Amino acid sequence: MNTRRMSVRKFGLLAGFVAACLAVASHADTVRVGSKNFTEQCIVAEIYAQALENAGIDARTRTNLGATLIAHAALLNGDIDLYPEYTGTAMAHVVKGDLSGSAEQTYKTVKDYYEKNLHLTLLQPTHIDNGYAILVLPETAAKYKLKTLSDLGPASRNLSFGAEGSFADRKDGLPGMAHLVGYA
Repeated sequence: MNTRRMSVRKFGLLAGFVAACLAVASHADTVRVGSKNFTEQCIVAEIYAQALENAGIDARTRTNLGATLIAHAALLNGDIDLYPEYTGTAMAHVVKGDLSGSAEQTYKTVKDYYEKNLHLTLLQPTHIDNGYAILVLPETAAKYKLKTLSDLGPASRNLSFGAEGSFADRKDGLPGMAHLVGYA
């Protein structure tokens, strides 16, 4: 087996181990690792780059590219070779598919779509769940007797809610929560 093939194999295994990501075959001497524009993504991109470097593959980062569709466009345009992505985000913003399935169903749908329509490879996901959770202080939970999402309905007029930007639009965010607690 030649060294280049071995390097590409190591690259695939390392990137797949770190997190689910998108990748295209790179024929360049340097793998360009991109990220979206928030801290977690920048850190994961740096982890990818360091893992690649430790495997003997030259890697450079291009972090803070922007939101999903900007990073995705950079991948499609060949400006980067890979970037970490969440399968739910890819499903919502690129595939524009249904988010109600299991993690395995979402991964398969996104992977199939990317391969068939975009000629991109979605690597194996990590076993990290980045799902939404609703948190309240213990005192707030006790005061309003909050144990389930359904308990939020009656207490909601007395509470303030904060979330990241896409929570308001995603079916697995506010619209799903509103439906669950009877406001949709």
